[in-house]
Amino acid sequence: MTFHAWYPGCPMEEDAYGIPKPKDTEIIVPTLVFAPCVGYGPGGYRLGYGGGFYDRMLADLSPKPFSVGLGFGMGFLPDFEPEPHDMPLDAILNDYGAVWPV
Repeated sequence: MTFHAWYPGCPMEEDAYGIPKPKDTEIIVPTLVFAPCVGYGPGGYRLGYGGGFYDRMLADLSPKPFSVGLGFGMGFLPDFEPEPHDMPLDAILNDYGAVWPV
């Protein structure tokens, strides 16, 4: 996964899925990443949508960006056990506020 600079009016093109993306702009390494959470557990591990895209991206980026999960308070899963490839998030934002993993 690569990230490109975006600014209002920058040239755009459609990607393989028909989603607009910046065309020929500078490749950047993000310092902050938001990841959707279906659920999350102790230690900041997230349950996603099953593709492993965010875990692979977070494992590959250097330097590692600050990662924030976006979920609901009712999405906390106290018995969630991460798999070896899962990457913990630095924080989670839910409808109650910020959660700092312990």
